[in-house]
Amino acid sequence: MKHPYYTMNQYMQARYGKKMRKICIDGGFTCPNRDGTCGFGGCTFCGARGAGEQLDPTKSIREQAETVLGKAAPDSAWIVYFQNFTNTYAPVSVLKARYDAALFDDRVKVLDIGTRPDCITEEVAALLAEYAKRYEVWVELGLQTANDETAKRINRGYPLARYTEAVAMLKRYGLTVITHIIIGLPGETREDVLHTIRVLNAHHTDGVKIHSLFVMRGTELAEEYAHGSFTPITMQEYIGTAVEALKILSPDTVVHRMTGNCLRAELIAPDWIPQRDLILCTIDRIMAANGWVQGCQYDASAQENVSCETSPADNGKEIDSMKKAILFDLDGTLLDTLADLRDSLNAALERFGLLPRSTEDVRRFVGNGIAKLVERAIPSGLEDPLYPAVLAETKRLYALHCEDQTKPYDGILAMLDTLHEEGYAVGVVSNKPDPQVKMLCTEHFGGRVTVAIGSQEGQALKPAPDALLRAIAELGADPAHTIYVGDSDVDVETAANTGVPCISVLWGFRDQPEIARAGGSVFVTAAAEIPAQAARIFGD
Repeated sequence: MKHPYYTMNQYMQARYGKKMRKICIDGGFTCPNRDGTCGFGGCTFCGARGAGEQLDPTKSIREQAETVLGKAAPDSAWIVYFQNFTNTYAPVSVLKARYDAALFDDRVKVLDIGTRPDCITEEVAALLAEYAKRYEVWVELGLQTANDETAKRINRGYPLARYTEAVAMLKRYGLTVITHIIIGLPGETREDVLHTIRVLNAHHTDGVKIHSLFVMRGTELAEEYAHGSFTPITMQEYIGTAVEALKILSPDTVVHRMTGNCLRAELIAPDWIPQRDLILCTIDRIMAANGWVQGCQYDASAQENVSCETSPADNGKEIDSMKKAILFDLDGTLLDTLADLRDSLNAALERFGLLPRSTEDVRRFVGNGIAKLVERAIPSGLEDPLYPAVLAETKRLYALHCEDQTKPYDGILAMLDTLHEEGYAVGVVSNKPDPQVKMLCTEHFGGRVTVAIGSQEGQALKPAPDALLRAIAELGADPAHTIYVGDSDVDVETAANTGVPCISVLWGFRDQPEIARAGGSVFVTAAAEIPAQAARIFGD
């Protein structure tokens, strides 16, 4: 599937007729906000190796390149990428010697330099322009955000004006500029990110790298996370913001990256960061389903009016202590997922020689998570030696097929739109695995759902209140002003354990008598009835 945005691979195929890979190099540099020139400690999110945790600093620059090129095909083409720390932060003579050490093989076509705007000088730009006579030269600038207040909080160490000066200088020397930005920085809203994209458009950056902020061990950000002063964004929030960013990004800007990662041993949070394929696939699906492509909402005439010195006026989100929130169960409440659950389960059962289950069987088995579904589907349950294998296969198959037949129930989208128009905060809490919850919510509901939480390691399943309380907190709401909507006895019990009222829908996986036996007392037979019931409960 072709991505709905202008990828680096597309650019390389058009220019060179082949895909290129990178040789990542540790050039032995440091940063001016580490050694005291403009600060100490580096950016709050940056690890001890300056984004080069996978590199081997004990090898010389030439040895690092030879390790890769020695195994490469004769007709391959390569990018030499000086990756970690600030690779223009040294005298020009030192820079030239280190760059030259990696440029000994004709298969290298691109010299790629990662650096900071405040370390671009006329001498550095002139040196890189000399290399541009023999190679394509990219200069990657770590901007991260156009908001100077955020920049101070993350200890970036320079104002936006320095980025403006650096880009102008590099462009004057005919060099390619790639800008790094991060979604999910402390205190930033979606509008902050979109403002940053507009600033990039106004600067005519040639390329962009986008990824979500993640917490690495040994960083100042890890301390903030441990003390509760920083909460990473969800996968759904990242994907939604990334899609909106791509829609307004200039169609001429090459998208070099849409995800980021680090060594798993170094990652603290969020746990969805390694799910690169799922993130990219979901971005593609959302854009394709809506007919969106990169730049479909790009306004070239508006770029000249974008301030390159100030952040957007809406630089923060007021939390209303009286905010009213409505949280939903997913399966059987918002989405009819039964057919995909049944087919995934039965394919797994049949693979291991077990009898398939009927639709009605599966309807009765769901509600407490996929592990409980499999346990109930196998005659001897947890005691069966095949249980672990069937569970693993069911999870694998459902991850692949969770969207084959799944769709919203009648009236759901219109109901969610009504709730938004009436000012409710909306979220989803499910016992389904968290990645599928986020993907399905993003795919089917887009921006209609602000928070989506599924089952995760270390988080108790419903009817425990843990996930519901977390969603309420993420919405900035209060249990006293929250309603939970579900289709089962489990959802009624979850609401009771959380201390919130429950609305039970009658189109899902359980019937009214069973829900009533669990304590359910407020019922709806159509999605359009939910806003009125919510207003009645809230006393509006």
